[in-house]
Amino acid sequence: MSACPTEKSKSKFCNFRTEKWNYDMTTKDIKSEIQKSLDKVPESVLKDILEFLKQVENQPIEKVNLTRNLRDILLEDKELLERLAR
Repeated sequence: MSACPTEKSKSKFCNFRTEKWNYDMTTKDIKSEIQKSLDKVPESVLKDILEFLKQVENQPIEKVNLTRNLRDILLEDKELLERLAR
């Protein structure tokens, strides 16, 4: 999986992934980065994050991977989808 669906993508998600995400990180490193991010997230969002994590942990890995792939496709084709919506 590439760091970002397209080079010209402008989403914060992609910028985060290309600038900070390292696929060679250990599980401990990833959890540490998650904790750092959680410490910066507004309290009002924490419940949503917890609900999301609970949903993901109860899903089979195939469904999680499908969701991730769909998200990547939507991010990649965001500009096209916006043009089509007009």
